[in-house]
Amino acid sequence: MGDLCVTVRFNGEVVDDRVVRFGRSVRLGEAPEARISFPGADITAVRTGEVITLRGRRLAEGEATDIALGPVHVVFEHTIRGRTPPEWWSLFDRRFLAAALTTLAVGTWNDAAVSWIDRQADDPPVAAVAALHRLVEREADTPTRVAAVSRSADPTAPAPVTVALADGPRHSPDDRLTGIGWYAWYRRAVPDYVDQVAEALASYASDPNNARARWVLGRAAYDADDFETAVEHFSAVLERYPGDDAARLRLARAHERLGHHGVAADLYEEILSRDPENALALGGLATILVRQNRLDEAATRIDQLLTVAPETPSTDLVLAKFEAARGRDDQALAALRRAMERRGQLSEELRIEMQRDLAIDPLFAALRADRRLYLLVSRYWWAAGPAPVR
Repeated sequence: MGDLCVTVRFNGEVVDDRVVRFGRSVRLGEAPEARISFPGADITAVRTGEVITLRGRRLAEGEATDIALGPVHVVFEHTIRGRTPPEWWSLFDRRFLAAALTTLAVGTWNDAAVSWIDRQADDPPVAAVAALHRLVEREADTPTRVAAVSRSADPTAPAPVTVALADGPRHSPDDRLTGIGWYAWYRRAVPDYVDQVAEALASYASDPNNARARWVLGRAAYDADDFETAVEHFSAVLERYPGDDAARLRLARAHERLGHHGVAADLYEEILSRDPENALALGGLATILVRQNRLDEAATRIDQLLTVAPETPSTDLVLAKFEAARGRDDQALAALRRAMERRGQLSEELRIEMQRDLAIDPLFAALRADRRLYLLVSRYWWAAGPAPVR
């Protein structure tokens, strides 16, 4: 049976990522004897047969659940036998801690956080990070703003508070079902830019309205698959700069990963209202229409895309999703082959986006279990491709 991988994120930045090996049960969170410490919850994970149970959720191998504790986000995954995730905490940059410590004199503490920090005197990095979380979340008591900024919004006026409801599945790993380590393969491609994140956190701590800092933190959160936090940061950027369509595009992607198709479609359409030939927005909107099973409308947008950007890997990727949604696997694989052949045209960000799609996009779920996709990707990535899960 597998073990329990616990990933603790601070504002989208991974601060602890470890595999916990245990027998019958293990304590996590605020308890003094917790194997992995974080504020906000006291959790006991219990092993029963082939499953691990925590917070009422039964996790078979390969399954995961998560909790949000204010700015702290914790993911629990029952690992597949033989898989050991990287020890990200061992790579923790001490300059990150220095940046955190410089902010500790600002603001006040939540009593529960103070109590927890006092109990963690022998573990200063985790305590400092959690403390910084509490410190910089100036708006923790206000509703989360997750909707797109209206086209007619006054940048000086408060943004409307709305709640985005999922109208589709969240994008998440399914390696346990496919037998291929697609997720680990994609995660290896994501860069580590700790220095930029540390600088952004320090800037954000001193000025939560610093749009540049929130841009960096939003990108880092998205790359850490913390799509909720990415939405928060990019929404804040747009509150301050409603014309920033680069931020709007990334906000749309984050909503899309969360299954917020309606919100993502509105964001893409807003970009296209100003720039009708924006290929990334056209492709994004076409993909949303595919997700909503509005295939005729999607085909119309794809025709526009083929006129604007006929021979680009991003267009091929949209075509692959369209064909996959129609159950035309051969045509989807042909489009993916073209995308992989041309991937050198893409920026690093878009190359990673392609791998993220292949690893977690529900539209490719059937293909991920198809050996032909595994062989195709292995052909272009060679030894750096995905490996079977044992």
